Amino acid sequence: IGREIVKKCNGLPLAARSLGGMLRRKHAIRDWNNILESDIWELPESQCKIIPALRISYHYLPPHLKRCFVYCSLYPKDYEFQKNDLILLWMAEDLLKLPNKGKALEVGYEYFDDLVSRSFFQRSSNQTWGNYFVMHDLVHDLALYLGGEFYFRSEELGKETKIGMKTRHLSVTKFSDPISDIEVFDKLQSLRTFLAIDFKDSPFNKEKAPGIVVSKLKCLRVLSFCGFASLDVLPDSIGKLIHLRYLNLSHTSIKTLPESLCNLYNLQTLVLSHCEMLTRLPTDMQNLVNLCHLHIDHTQIGEMPRGMGMLSHLQHLDFFIVGKHKENGIKELGTLSNLHGSLSIRNLENVTRSNEALEARMMDKKNINHLSLKWSNGTDFQTELDVLCKLKPHQGLESLTIWGYNGTIFPDWVGNFSYHNLTSLRLRDCNNCCVLPSLGQLPSLKQLYISRLNSVKTVDAGFYKNEDCPSVTPFSSLETLEIDNMFCWELWSTPESDAFPLLKSLTIEDCPKLRGDLPNHLPALETLTITNCELLVSSLPRAPTLKRLEICKSNNVSLHVFPLLLESIEVEGSPMVESMIEAITS
Repeated sequence: IGREIVKKCNGLPLAARSLGGMLRRKHAIRDWNNILESDIWELPESQCKIIPALRISYHYLPPHLKRCFVYCSLYPKDYEFQKNDLILLWMAEDLLKLPNKGKALEVGYEYFDDLVSRSFFQRSSNQTWGNYFVMHDLVHDLALYLGGEFYFRSEELGKETKIGMKTRHLSVTKFSDPISDIEVFDKLQSLRTFLAIDFKDSPFNKEKAPGIVVSKLKCLRVLSFCGFASLDVLPDSIGKLIHLRYLNLSHTSIKTLPESLCNLYNLQTLVLSHCEMLTRLPTDMQNLVNLCHLHIDHTQIGEMPRGMGMLSHLQHLDFFIVGKHKENGIKELGTLSNLHGSLSIRNLENVTRSNEALEARMMDKKNINHLSLKWSNGTDFQTELDVLCKLKPHQGLESLTIWGYNGTIFPDWVGNFSYHNLTSLRLRDCNNCCVLPSLGQLPSLKQLYISRLNSVKTVDAGFYKNEDCPSVTPFSSLETLEIDNMFCWELWSTPESDAFPLLKSLTIEDCPKLRGDLPNHLPALETLTITNCELLVSSLPRAPTLKRLEICKSNNVSLHVFPLLLESIEVEGSPMVESMIEAITS
């Protein structure tokens, strides 16, 4: 039966993949026969210009996936979108069947992955800036066809654009006329979605566009002004959009937000990413009791409004700035037990009593994968040590950054082998620490960055092992090690021969007092960079797989064996090394 179905696909891989994704869930001969004998194969092209295989794949989708897929007709052809961004739109439009409010993302992931497995979405070939997906042109044509009168996608919205009265969802890339002249908005009183996608701003709409959209489209659930670069003021009337669940103001010039925004009690998602002029949030943010996702990365917000702890449904919060007052202090984090993903806690110098740190309840935040702890100014070093002790996160953490900490030592939990999922660790600007924590026993650590620990003079055996697990191979999973701007570091005790078995990249930069010694054997090393280490006297490690070597202003490093796999050498300001390489290669 499968072979006969393949013949009907007429050699189109997309058709075969799409049907295959559907049929893998069907185990009865009857179901396969139903596909083979479907009347859809016989529909004339004049009736529907969509290839039959895709029509059949859509026909057999569950109803909830049909609705989610058709919503994607608002995207332009070849548009690259991210998983979470689309799921938040589905959530705002009530397209997800939720067992309870806190499971929206999980349900959305399930829907999304199901559509990927059926080839309705596929991974973009351009993965430079993140994990993007795209729809095949033929799949996009299917979405447009199915969107019918209810969905409308406009590349240039102008006076002459014809939009039906039944349209409920609109996306636009550009206004070709001043928005005050576009009468179509008067006809779209029941519009539920207004999305700016890949928006190309127009000077003549600088002031009027947001006001007209907000004043005329009172039933909106989704509103995006993303990319309105000239938008610097949001009208007070935004507070009248009582049905609004999703508001996206990213990549605009917004400086402040009207207090009326806090009237939007149904708002679930507020996206302010890359609003680089934005300095504060509205005072009464605590009123947005249904808010689940607050995106504020790349903003200039300097203080959190009072009562953020009231937002108990909040799942995404890029950062929390610890205030000096009780109303915006670290205690507000304690009730935000549903936070997911990444969280940066800043201005920890405002935690003046260590017991306050316990009120953040970091151990209870099991869904935080990436944690950053930052101090901006130094306080009493004993207080900072006690605070860091009490900010101990849960043991499923995947990455950790500690920045600006001024204690003299790190607490025992930093580097403890019980953090078995930790893959990335950054220590930066911890100027009073004279001893590095014992990190070698972290079983999954792949990336380690150490910068500006200006009291460290020696890296010794305690860096590799501690008494709790002496038999563990030090840094057994580490692939990248970068140490830079360590201005007092003098000695790197040579680690045991079995340390760093998987290290691929080693970078040592701006360590002017470092004298020796480098690890002597790095069997997996591919890239070695040594820059501005004028006093370093050491042989390069035995590294049989070394491909890239860069030595700059580090003249006392010696190379005894020339790596056979070396692909690139960059040597500058190190004449002794240059002559050594020339002698070996000749």
